[in-house]
Amino acid sequence: MNELETFHHAGLIEIFATSTLPFEFENFKFGKEKARNYHVLGSNGYWQASSGTRPIAFWGTTSRESQFEIIASIVFESEYPQLNENSRLDVLHIDQAFQHNVDFFVTDEKKILKAASRLEFNGIRTRVCNAEKCLELIRSYFLHELGSLDTTVLADRLLSLPPILLGSYPVGEIAFIEQRTGEILLGFKPDPVGVAITCNLYSDDGIKDLSIVPNKETVHFRNGTILNMAPYPSILLLGNVTCLSFSIMKSSNPLMSARVLQNGKLLVYDLDLHSSTGASAIKVTGQDLVVDLSIIQISANG
Repeated sequence: MNELETFHHAGLIEIFATSTLPFEFENFKFGKEKARNYHVLGSNGYWQASSGTRPIAFWGTTSRESQFEIIASIVFESEYPQLNENSRLDVLHIDQAFQHNVDFFVTDEKKILKAASRLEFNGIRTRVCNAEKCLELIRSYFLHELGSLDTTVLADRLLSLPPILLGSYPVGEIAFIEQRTGEILLGFKPDPVGVAITCNLYSDDGIKDLSIVPNKETVHFRNGTILNMAPYPSILLLGNVTCLSFSIMKSSNPLMSARVLQNGKLLVYDLDLHSSTGASAIKVTGQDLVVDLSIIQISANG
């Protein structure tokens, strides 16, 4: 993990800890101290230990429904009641990584590694691999996309980029405007203090579900759209609240998810917005940003 941690401390990648890790490291002082260097990803609810009352996973701003049972059945060929506590912890780690759309889940557990291809086949898109394979893929990406493996060079390039990442596409102040109505469907306005988001969220039936305007309370127009956020002093302003991360879901589908990274950038890693006619207008799929320019006009500054 040493080189991965070097990339992490340089702000080139981000290593996360799940909310289950403190429970697992309760009697492992070195591991507990090390885990404090990482942002924590939670679950879509609280999970209790089989003995005692301390939670082994707690709530987070997840953008996907838990797939605990599917993961357990693939990795351990067993359902929740039959799992021992260590197996439950392993499944919770994978599940929380998946719920936050993390790229890699790094482990040396042979049973989990053996199940990697079956997990992917069954829709668990977080790639399960060991540290060596993860490092190989990350190094290949840096070399192919950025032409260097020098952490100083890479960090300088990252620092020079605008403060917002839509997938892997860097932007500064930008607004995605519906041509038919002139309404901003999505906008980001950075300033020296942080980044404010404007969002008017429509369903595929063309009815507005949610409106987010800087320094105003978020308005829900109808039930069914769920906004989760982690309020905290941060560069990210969502309505009248600053937060480290948030997710917007409807019918178990992610519509928009974002988090502030340790390097100060705002990463939007889920995006699926529709126009006021219900047409698909703006999407982030993996690293790609897709905009329907027959519907959307882009106004950018920086």
